[in-house]
Amino acid sequence: MRTVESDTHYSSILTSASVCAVNKNQKYVHANVSPILPVNHMSDKYMSYELASWYRSQMQKRAPGNLSAEADIAYNLDNSYICEQYGLRVRIPDEIKRNADSIFQLHRDYTDFLTMQMLLFKEKMAADYYFKTGVWETELQGVAKTPGDNQFIQFDQADSKPIEIINDLLDDMEEKSGGFRPNSLTIPRRVFTKIKNNEEIVDRVKYSGASTKGGAAYVTAEAIAALLEIDEVNVMSATENIKAESANKQTDLSLKFINQNSMLLQYKANPSTNAAMATACRTFQWKGLPGAKKGHAVLKYRDINGKDSDIIEIRSWFDNKITCPQMGALLTNCIRSS
Repeated sequence: MRTVESDTHYSSILTSASVCAVNKNQKYVHANVSPILPVNHMSDKYMSYELASWYRSQMQKRAPGNLSAEADIAYNLDNSYICEQYGLRVRIPDEIKRNADSIFQLHRDYTDFLTMQMLLFKEKMAADYYFKTGVWETELQGVAKTPGDNQFIQFDQADSKPIEIINDLLDDMEEKSGGFRPNSLTIPRRVFTKIKNNEEIVDRVKYSGASTKGGAAYVTAEAIAALLEIDEVNVMSATENIKAESANKQTDLSLKFINQNSMLLQYKANPSTNAAMATACRTFQWKGLPGAKKGHAVLKYRDINGKDSDIIEIRSWFDNKITCPQMGALLTNCIRSS
C-alpha cells in the first residue's frame, strides 16, 4: 500500500473522539480490574517486594554498647513486562466518502467502531488472563451441594451464603498478604444477577433504606460493595460475537458475555500510577506512543495504490501482569451453567 507521507499522522481530533467513545462505553471494565501504569519504555524489569522479610519479626533486645540486630529488605528483580503493539484499521473508499452527508461524521463513525473493537479486545485479554485458573494463590470452585476444601455452594442455590463466603475470603487474604484487605470485586453479569437476588443479600438490603427504587428494595453493585465493606463491585457485562464471519455477514451473529462464570476478588492499588504501591495486578501501558491519549492513538492516512481511500487506524501498546498473586482470589463455577 502506497501512502501520501504528508497525510500520514496521528490525528488529534480523531484520538480525542476515540477517548470520548471510551468514556461512554462503561460496560467495559478491564481498566477497573487492572490499574493502568503508564511507563516510559516498551519493555523493562519491575521490582516487587518479598513479603517474607517485611512480616518476619526480627527486632531483638539490644545490650548497652552493642550493635543492634541487623536485617535487610528482600526484593524480586526478575519480573519484566513487554508492551506489545496492537492495532486495527478500516478503509473508507473515496466513493463512500463522497456519498456521505458529512466527511467528519463518517470518520468519527469509523473511529467509534475502532474504539469499540479496541475495548472489546482489551476486555477479552483481561478475561482470558485474570479470570483463568492457575494464576492466583487462592482459588475456590462453586458446587451444587456438599462443598469440600476450596469449594462453596453456588450462589444460585437456595442455601448459598455469598456474604459469608466473601467475608471469610477477605479475612483470609488480609492475613496472607500481610494486611492488604481486598477492596475490589469483579462479577460477571449472570453471576451478579443471581447474587443480587440471593436471599441473604436481599434480606440485608431491603430494610436498610439505602438502596430503593420506586419504594422497592433495589440491590445495586454499590449496595453489595457496602455490605462487603469494599470500595467497589464491577459488573462485567461486555459481550462478543462468537460466530466466525462467513459470506452471509448479515446473519453471522451470536452474542455471548465474555466472562460467564468467574469472579475476581483482589486488592487494588490507588492511585494506580504509584509504581511502588502493592497491587494484585497492573496493566503496563507505554506512554511513548506519538499523539496518544489514554493509552491509544488514532491515525489517518491515504491509500493511493489503485484503491483511493482514507485509512483510519487505532494502535495501543500494553501488557497485563499479575504482580502479587496472594492479593487476588478467583471464584469459578459461581452459578449453575446456563
